[in-house]
Amino acid sequence: MAVKMHTVVPWDIEVFLLLNLMMYIGLFVWSKVGARSFRMFQMSCVLMIPFLIAVLGHAWVFILLWASYVGCAAYIVWLAFQRPVLETTPKHVYLFFTGAHQGCFSMSIVGLVLLFSGTLPGGDLGARILLLSMYFGVVNRDGGTIAAERMRPALRIGEDKKRSRHVAANTCGICSQTLRDVEGGQSP
Repeated sequence: MAVKMHTVVPWDIEVFLLLNLMMYIGLFVWSKVGARSFRMFQMSCVLMIPFLIAVLGHAWVFILLWASYVGCAAYIVWLAFQRPVLETTPKHVYLFFTGAHQGCFSMSIVGLVLLFSGTLPGGDLGARILLLSMYFGVVNRDGGTIAAERMRPALRIGEDKKRSRHVAANTCGICSQTLRDVEGGQSP
């Protein structure tokens, strides 16, 4: 004799799924209508939520890494917000965010190697390093985008060709310094 099984979904799950759908639609509309405010809200959530979880969980290594990175990145972004933009600011912004990106990429490779090394302690450490490097990579990308977008209007990059400045081929379009090749000589 076959027993009929009826699957009943409790109403609270339906309400939860409906609220999730409504929240997703609201966030999507917000990202299209107010892109700048949405990006700032998203960046603040990406920064603060893991930090608060780490404080509650007493994850002191993460808190120390987070505080040192956010302090340095905040200074670089503050430089990008200054008016007028100093000639060296784009160089500092580029060097900081590129260096942080390369560091995150290198640490993710180290984390993957440790994760797949086969030993349990190495795998745990590898997973932690991999997750930290991925987190700081995302924060670094968002911080670099905010700094670059803030400097762009002051440097007149990407505007009408009539209003934008024209520079020689061997001159940096951002800081107006003469470009050199890799060996340190002058460019042609």
